[in-house]
Amino acid sequence: MSNEFELDVDEIALVESDSLKIISADDTTAVIYRPVKAGEGEFDGERETGFTLIDTIGVDFVVEPDADVLEPDSNAIADAVFGSDVEKEDRLVIHGDNYRVRHVKPFRAFGASTHLRLQLEREYP
Repeated sequence: MSNEFELDVDEIALVESDSLKIISADDTTAVIYRPVKAGEGEFDGERETGFTLIDTIGVDFVVEPDADVLEPDSNAIADAVFGSDVEKEDRLVIHGDNYRVRHVKPFRAFGASTHLRLQLEREYP
């Protein structure tokens, strides 16, 4: 290593593999739905007309996390494997409950892509 804060290729692979193991250990899955929008450019703006199934991914899910990790418009978090196809405004179904993805933040450590932190807002029927 060139300095103490850089990881070599094997160490980066190990960190990314360990992150996957930690997230997978929760045995929780999230089904991702992406909103279909119509009305772009119309006077009253875009509107959601339905949802498209995108994928099912493993997540490390926390319903009531510490307040210091929550964004103001969120009430739950989920950590997903880096590279998961999740976007802001997607809907996730976790344990039968619906959540809107409010923020997607990638986490990196010393050159390794560790995970995505998803800030979620629960939606009620």
